[in-house]
Amino acid sequence: MDTWTWGGRIFADELVEAVRAASLRRGYRTADILSQAGHDAYMIAGHAPTAMIFAPCQGGVTHNNLELCTRDDLEPGLNVLMDVVVGRANR
Repeated sequence: MDTWTWGGRIFADELVEAVRAASLRRGYRTADILSQAGHDAYMIAGHAPTAMIFAPCQGGVTHNNLELCTRDDLEPGLNVLMDVVVGRANR
């Protein structure tokens, strides 16, 4: 059985830096955060290089039935994801 724990440095430094760099190139703000949510990325990180990109939800409400993200909220995160994927594919 696979298990995961919260905290620590489980994500690939090169991917975290790629996400940060792509965000800054596009003029987006960045913040390194530790998530307590059991995202799939926690399980995948033990098998493949992984990072997470978070998009802010309206009112800061997340992991809740009242969570709301519009296209405008999600677009920056999707742009960063695209930039990082293309960058990795072209290396």
